[in-house]
Amino acid sequence: MLLLRTPDNQARILQQLFNDLGWDADPELVRKRLLDLNNGLVQEDELIYLLNWLKNVYLIHKLEQFHVPPSSKLDFSIPDILIIANTDVGKKPYYIEIKTSKDHALSWTEKYYNGFKNYSEATGIPVLVAWKWTKFETWTIFKLEDFQQKTPGGNYKIDLNTAHKRNLISELFGDYFIVLPDNVALIIKHQKIKMHPIPEGEQWETVIEGIYWVDRDGNPVDFKNNGIMALFFILPLEEVVEQDEHFIYYKWRPLPNKTLWAQSVPVRLAEIFSDAPVNWLEKIRNQDFQVGYDGFLADLTAAIQEGTLQNIFFFNPNYN
Repeated sequence: MLLLRTPDNQARILQQLFNDLGWDADPELVRKRLLDLNNGLVQEDELIYLLNWLKNVYLIHKLEQFHVPPSSKLDFSIPDILIIANTDVGKKPYYIEIKTSKDHALSWTEKYYNGFKNYSEATGIPVLVAWKWTKFETWTIFKLEDFQQKTPGGNYKIDLNTAHKRNLISELFGDYFIVLPDNVALIIKHQKIKMHPIPEGEQWETVIEGIYWVDRDGNPVDFKNNGIMALFFILPLEEVVEQDEHFIYYKWRPLPNKTLWAQSVPVRLAEIFSDAPVNWLEKIRNQDFQVGYDGFLADLTAAIQEGTLQNIFFFNPNYN
């Protein structure tokens, strides 16, 4: 549950923390606990921010991890969030457990895995796993059952390849894969007015003649597509300067990668336009997005027609 910043709620959070640690807890232990909580919650809140942007959810609700009696902890693990998704067959609830790692595989003990399985069976709601591979900052979401146990009593594991093959984030939440054409570029065209010789060569006085895109065939396109501009904000760009007798052309084109998931757009834009580490919870409360999902998708659909975008792919999970 997202709490408003009231003194009572802030006091309640601190009171819960000290109940867990004991009122005589070492302040250094408190500091370490707060850091641990923050590191986990940052990733959790980033995913909530992203899923909220994708606009295919009816409800996202953070779940309280506290449960009694103590013996229940032997059999149950509580997922991080409950989500109700708008699907083709109506609204469907799911639990989501959120994980991040640098490794190309996730490994859970049998006890940990069974805790979520038992909770799912007891409540009748499927458990999904959201996994962010931090090397590429990419989220996948797959079913709990996609984990495999190779030997009885051994760990349940899933590798990155399987997670991507079974990825539900496109089918269930509306994420999509974006492919830019090779020749697409942003051009700022300067008209030469007067040249001033300098020791290093020459320096021109110029005026801007125009700003435009170059499409897949090298043709100019009006500079009006905000969706393509958003992509140019977040992709690494190569700058090239060319000139002829009358003009200087400053050209920016995405290199080396011209592909990305739409999920990276709201997250990267939030990071770019923040002076400090992003407070995802604050942005969730304020519904603060640099671009909206529907408008962004409409812009990219128009960009395919105008030739500044190659393809948009929606993926179904592969269980072959």
